[in-house]
Amino acid sequence: VCLPQICREEALSFTNTSPSPLAGVHWDFGDGDSSLLNNPTHTFDLAGISTVILTGISSVNGCPENFSLPVNVLELPDVNFSVNKPDGCMPLTVGFQIQPQGATYFEWDFGDGNTAPGTMPTHTFNESGQFEVNLVGIDLNGCRNDTLLRYITVHPIPSPAFDMQRDRLCGLPVLVDFVNNTPDAVGYSWTFGDGSGTSVVNNPQHSYPLPGDYLVQLVAENAFLCRDTAVQIFSAYAQPIADFAWD
Repeated sequence: VCLPQICREEALSFTNTSPSPLAGVHWDFGDGDSSLLNNPTHTFDLAGISTVILTGISSVNGCPENFSLPVNVLELPDVNFSVNKPDGCMPLTVGFQIQPQGATYFEWDFGDGNTAPGTMPTHTFNESGQFEVNLVGIDLNGCRNDTLLRYITVHPIPSPAFDMQRDRLCGLPVLVDFVNNTPDAVGYSWTFGDGSGTSVVNNPQHSYPLPGDYLVQLVAENAFLCRDTAVQIFSAYAQPIADFAWD
């Protein structure tokens, strides 16, 4: 005879099918819990065979009678997973790897509105914040274990910006003040496009002795070592020389 079976931590409903009216009933679920309801629902917290006993009291003579039925409570699959990057700068691509014990099918919820199946998914988090990654493992009996959580922390990147203020419109050398407008960084690296090296001053000053167009680059870095780059073109103009000849 096939035993009724259910996964651990799932609710099983019981229906009293006694043929004659009863004055009262008592359910013993075999795991220390009981109920006086006529048609109870019970959740088994321990795996194994639990013998459920229904005791009915006759409404005619008050005599008790028992009926028992074993229930096979199946253990939930054990699931675990590892990540190659628990935190990092956005966009953060994380690889996940299953370490299954009893589970065959898997459902991933990455906590940012995206889901996926599989044993070795890769996911990219495009927003900053802390994301709760949930893994559900399902075995061949349909038992689900969805209690495993991991947290992925995605750090924001800075938003570098700067202005350039020259001391003259035309004429060389031209002295330029670089005004750093980055709101969310603590470290800076400047290159001025003329091969003169770099500067780590927050608001540097630089002189251009020759005319031309120069690519100025600012790399900003925040406390999480996340960085981004802003670039602008600075044009240095030579002073024109006026001259003419006449006959």
